[in-house]
Amino acid sequence: MMPQIQEDLNVFVQAMKQYADTGKEVQMLHKFEELAMDLTARGAFGINERFVGKPDHPFIITSKAVARNIMKGPFHFIAQCTTRFGALMKPLFWLSLIIGDYSFDPLNAQTLEVIKLRKNNPSGELDYETVMKKLKYTGQVVDETMRLYPPGLSFVTRQAKEEYIYNGTRFKAGTCFMVPQYYVQRDPRYWPDPLEFKPERFSPDNEGTFKKTAYTAFGVGPRQCVGTRMSMLEMRCVAAKILQKYRLELGPSQKGTVVIGL
Repeated sequence: MMPQIQEDLNVFVQAMKQYADTGKEVQMLHKFEELAMDLTARGAFGINERFVGKPDHPFIITSKAVARNIMKGPFHFIAQCTTRFGALMKPLFWLSLIIGDYSFDPLNAQTLEVIKLRKNNPSGELDYETVMKKLKYTGQVVDETMRLYPPGLSFVTRQAKEEYIYNGTRFKAGTCFMVPQYYVQRDPRYWPDPLEFKPERFSPDNEGTFKKTAYTAFGVGPRQCVGTRMSMLEMRCVAAKILQKYRLELGPSQKGTVVIGL
C-alpha cells in the first residue's frame, strides 16, 4: 500500500510545482479532489487510472454529482459508510487552510524531523513507521482538523439494543439515536476553547482529558468507518509530503470566512 501512496503523492507534489514556481494561487480543494480520486481508485478499487491534473475526468465529474445527490437524499447515511471520496478530500482541504493560517513553528519542527529521517532514507520516501509512529505532531494536526471539520458534517446513528433510562427518560429497545458530529466536536462541555485550533489536545499527555465518544469524525465504536485507518494514513502522508517540499500560505481569495457545505 505504501509504495502506491508514495507514487500518487510524488505525482501530486510534482503537479503542484508549477504553482510554487510562479506563486500563482491555487484552489486546493479541487486539487485534493483529484488526489483523493487517485488514492481511492487505486487503493480501494484497484483501478489503475490517474486523476491528478485532470479536473474534467468523467470519474471526477460523476463522483461529485453522485455525492451531491446522495447527501441530499434519504440514503446519505449509507454514503458516509461506503464512500471515501468526500471523507478524504474535505479534511485535506481544511487542513491546507488551517496550515496556511496557523503558526508554522511546531510543523517546522516536524519538517526538520522529516529531513533528519531522510538522511537515513536516501530515497526520500516516507514509510509506514515514519508516518504513523514518528511524526506524532503531524498526526495531532490531522486529528484536530478532523475535530473542527468532520468529513460528513452530518450524524452518527446508533440503535438501542435494549430498553434504557437516561436522566429519567425511558428509551425503548430499537430507538434510533442521531448524534450531530459537527456540534458534539465543538461542544464546550467536552472541549475547552472548542473553536480554537489546538493540536495539543491529542498529544499523549492529554489523551485522557476528553471523552473518546466526543470525537466521532469516522463514527465511534465497533461499527465506525472501515476506512478509518487507511484515510488517516493517507492524510498524514499527504501532510508530511507537502510540508517536506512546500510551504503553504492562504491566497487572497481564501482569507476571511469560509462557507461550510456538504
